[in-house]
Amino acid sequence: MKTLLLAVTVAMSAVACSSTSTTSTPPPVVASVTPTLPSSPASAQQCHERHGLPDRACTPGAINLSVTQASLTTTICKHGWTATVRPPESYTGPLKIRQISQYGYTDTNPASYEEDHLVPLELGGSPANPANLWPEPRTGTYGARAKDTVEDAARAAVCDGRQSLAAMQRGMEVDWEALGRVLAASTPTPVRTYTPAPARTYVPPPVRTHTTTPAHASCYPTTSTGAAPPTTGSQV
Repeated sequence: MKTLLLAVTVAMSAVACSSTSTTSTPPPVVASVTPTLPSSPASAQQCHERHGLPDRACTPGAINLSVTQASLTTTICKHGWTATVRPPESYTGPLKIRQISQYGYTDTNPASYEEDHLVPLELGGSPANPANLWPEPRTGTYGARAKDTVEDAARAAVCDGRQSLAAMQRGMEVDWEALGRVLAASTPTPVRTYTPAPARTYVPPPVRTHTTTPAHASCYPTTSTGAAPPTTGSQV
């Protein structure tokens, strides 16, 4: 009897364990800020940068799934948030060197490039996915500095509600230069406020006081007493 009771108890426990739900919603995917550099493939793919745009076969872009339209105020629109997800240089440095080789740049000096996020962190780009990182030349018409201005304009458009997050992310993935031209054309011109000139107060000229000195007194010699000689026609 005891053996039978023990067998029933074990069987019920097994059923209870097997019936536990395994379809719970997984937590949002958040890129690690201390990622591990993936191993280099045996045959490195050759990539080609063109006018500031990365090779989409090598750098198609990737996003951070924890950044959504509903989480803007606690993520990209919150001051200092990007610093909390930016990968360390110990990760991006070696990746930059590897990708400089993959892109076949003549200048192989790492200082000439910025390991840039195609979809920037300030627009919810993936921090550490190599598909979202590439060695972008720092200078030039289509360099990293020019892209920074587009990133700032796109973030401002998202945070003030003029553009959606998804639209700006897609624009960065496809052609950030074209996106920059669109944003520049759509940015409202600041309203110039008319300020009237200050009122001018009338100040009358000073009053001129009349003197008894003849108009041409200095033209006549004076006597010992200082008096002017008599005029013609007044002789005695």
